[in-house]
Amino acid sequence: MALSWFDAGVLVRARQEGGASFDLSKYSILWTIGSLCLAGAVLVLGALAWWVHSLIVGAVYIVVGGLFTITPMIILGNPTALPSVVNQTLGNLFVSTNGPMGAGLLLGSAMLIAGIISIWRSFATRSETAAT
Repeated sequence: MALSWFDAGVLVRARQEGGASFDLSKYSILWTIGSLCLAGAVLVLGALAWWVHSLIVGAVYIVVGGLFTITPMIILGNPTALPSVVNQTLGNLFVSTNGPMGAGLLLGSAMLIAGIISIWRSFATRSETAAT
């Protein structure tokens, strides 16, 4: 959530201020810091998925990550497929969690992949223990 706030709030504001003054140095520094933090968060999600052998954690990662990953497809692809309240809520979620870096989408995709890895590892370790 902190990266989404940074991306959708701080970076957007810095880009607007830099565009008004034609000085994008603050924006470029903040984008670099945000990119490093985003890469670190993706690595942490991957490490957690590797260490945790839980079906429940994997399922939660898949559901939450999948929601963040497919939100643009839902709200931009076929907005009339869902009730307007759901579509509006997903639209607000998408706008409030994504800025120039696309942190919400990247973290959602990382969570989805981490959930798949976590479930795969859970089954793999169970079959290894059953074989011994």
